[in-house]
Amino acid sequence: MSTKINNVEKQYILQTVMEGRQTLHVNKPKLEAEVWLVKIESELLCLELPEDNPGAFAQWDKVSVMFDFRGTVVTFKTVVKKYEGRKIFIANPGEMYRGLARRYLRISPPKDLAVSFLAQDDEYNLDYPLCEEYCAVEVPMLSDTFDITSLAGLLTSFRERARSVASENGIVMFRNRKPESFEERMIAATGKILYLPSTRTGLPHVDPYPEGRLITRKLEEEFESNEPEAFDGGLARILKEKTKQGIHAEIYCPILYYQYVVGYVYLANRDSHSVSFDMFSVDFAFDFSRILAYSLKTSGYFRSCAGDGEPKAREAELIDVSVGGMLFAAPDKRKLPPFKMKSVIIVKLRFGGREIRVKSRVVRCLKDGDGVFYGVFFDFPDGDDLHDFYSYLYGKPYENSEAKWEGAVAEASGGFGGV
Repeated sequence: MSTKINNVEKQYILQTVMEGRQTLHVNKPKLEAEVWLVKIESELLCLELPEDNPGAFAQWDKVSVMFDFRGTVVTFKTVVKKYEGRKIFIANPGEMYRGLARRYLRISPPKDLAVSFLAQDDEYNLDYPLCEEYCAVEVPMLSDTFDITSLAGLLTSFRERARSVASENGIVMFRNRKPESFEERMIAATGKILYLPSTRTGLPHVDPYPEGRLITRKLEEEFESNEPEAFDGGLARILKEKTKQGIHAEIYCPILYYQYVVGYVYLANRDSHSVSFDMFSVDFAFDFSRILAYSLKTSGYFRSCAGDGEPKAREAELIDVSVGGMLFAAPDKRKLPPFKMKSVIIVKLRFGGREIRVKSRVVRCLKDGDGVFYGVFFDFPDGDDLHDFYSYLYGKPYENSEAKWEGAVAEASGGFGGV
């Protein structure tokens, strides 16, 4: 994690660097220059190049500055105010940071760099409801509860175990039909579990899961307010009807395939089996739904129901970029799936007349009003793509020794610092 340097220490560090004639690295798209700090003013810093480099910098260029201070990386971003001969006058930065655990310097994106990406659910054009959740479909862990050796074995083991949990169970898919009932439409819109521990008490007030799995009373009220004419009386009326029908408890657990709700797992206790559902029942349905989504994927279920046409890549509004990753914005979160940490996406980088694809992982998500910002780590294999992108961004041949002057800063292994 990086640490913001307070103003007093910032002035001390800059003064020490200047007096020690220490090298600083100034980066802009396609250019890196080594400079010295020769003058400090309240509004400006004066940097000096070893030799004249006409046209290297221009007024209002956005630059990143990085240097080593006593074994720790220090960096800041600023703009060029004036460029004369060997002298670069930059704005004295308001913020400066130390301890960045990243290998490559982030810079403002070059104007001719185009970035788009494919989420894993873009692999096929599927005709299923899109929800507000995003769930990666990954290899399930070994399970003592379910048989994961085959799809048939999985379904059989679910039915057998479900009998000890509920008096009624089922799996409903939205392959050839749309969500119709109030319950179906609510789980399809939210991507969360409709958990009725008892039809007499209704929905829980609080969701005990840190990541948020359940439809709470507040969430249901918000959903109901958006469809006031669709269901007269809403959930309150439906709960009364369920009680009359002898239903004591219910669980509707959506089966999420990335951002699609492809169906749901249904559990109910009714008639003489008047037992409330506990959190074990919720976990049972949730775990099964995740394993089922993966099994359906590997069996080719979604490929067989895909629509025609190539998947369309989503454009990214790039904030900054390095060989290690990028920060991009989704000003309107409805235009992007709400990626969760560690979600895998394919990033397409177009530059210099070529396009490369790199497998990437979401390592940070920040919300700001209606906007969402994502930090993505590039998993570049060593090779021509990595070397070419490095040369394009930094304007020099690829070097596998970036950490030498960084004070032996370790390469990040999961935080946004790795970007």
